[in-house]
Amino acid sequence: MSKRDTGMTGENIALAFLEANGFSLRERNYRTRQGEIDLVMSKGDTIVFVEVKYRRSKAFGTAAEGITPRKRERITAAANAYLGAHGLPLTAESMFAAVTIDECGGNRTLGFIENIFA
Repeated sequence: MSKRDTGMTGENIALAFLEANGFSLRERNYRTRQGEIDLVMSKGDTIVFVEVKYRRSKAFGTAAEGITPRKRERITAAANAYLGAHGLPLTAESMFAAVTIDECGGNRTLGFIENIFA
């Protein structure tokens, strides 16, 4: 499975999980010069910027460990660009979240982390 296929698989799993938990998809793979946001969701009046991390082995650590400070900077910059491009103030009700997916030995563990920058 290519890196792109792995990413799409993880995003599909995350999207199904989020929609089953009351989130609505606004946009997928929002790209800017600053970075990319895997999923832009909404729940009520809140815009939720979601990073998806999918690991098929623990060779490079857990999925949650893949959310580095550098990745956080890029997600924040991309989120600000998204808000601006959609005419929304930087103070709009928003949240950063992550869906982590770890597979090991045929077992899948899915996690949801709200407010990943708190």
